[in-house]
Amino acid sequence: QGKDVVARAKTGSGKVYAYLLPMLQKLFSEARQAAKAAPRAVVLVPTRELTQRVILEAILFTCFRK
Repeated sequence: QGKDVVARAKTGSGKVYAYLLPMLQKLFSEARQAAKAAPRAVVLVPTRELTQRVILEAILFTCFRK
């Protein structure tokens, strides 16, 4: 629905999944419509460690996608 969410939870509770899964679902559903070589999503995180975790989780979610 395109609404913003602010959440707070302790480490390991699944916050990365909470925003990564809907984003990937939207990107994959739009991929069939327009296959442009341009950014379609931006994820901003406050630390390098969290950046590495988000990248790893995104790779794990998408590695079995055809």
